[in-house]
Amino acid sequence: MKFYQIVAALIADTTGICLVQQQGPGDAAPSWALPGGVMEEGEMIPEALAREVREETGLKVESLGRLISIVQHHSPSENAIYTTHILQVVKWSGQLRPEDPDSLILRAEFASLRDTLARLQTAPSRTMWEPITGYLRGEAPPGTVWCYRSEGEGNDRLVARIDGRGLILPL
Repeated sequence: MKFYQIVAALIADTTGICLVQQQGPGDAAPSWALPGGVMEEGEMIPEALAREVREETGLKVESLGRLISIVQHHSPSENAIYTTHILQVVKWSGQLRPEDPDSLILRAEFASLRDTLARLQTAPSRTMWEPITGYLRGEAPPGTVWCYRSEGEGNDRLVARIDGRGLILPL
């Protein structure tokens, strides 16, 4: 079994929420997501988040806020488990200027809440949009843990949602 640790940043200002448009080599079309990516060996969560935000947006993370959610995704076909930590960035500096070394980021911009909710629906996996849209809509409190299992062909089943009060909601 392979284990991957991923970080993603919720960065918001008065104009909206920072999103990146990305397209991987196997993606049929570009999609929108929060800035973030896979942690490198030896990195701690805050270090990885700062690096990913800098690479994908050009912004420098100065202060983190609350844990928005943790998303666990089991992919039996890949024999892998992906765990994503979504954190709020409360202070940053700089201008949007992606410098992605992997050349997967097409652009970065702040979008209104309405546009953010619509754009995130373009993500190739439910695991990439449902936890953050649930938080933004007020349907899931900060610290909610989302557990998914892939059932093939882009079908990800929500196995459990454990909210910030410790309630387990089997689905």
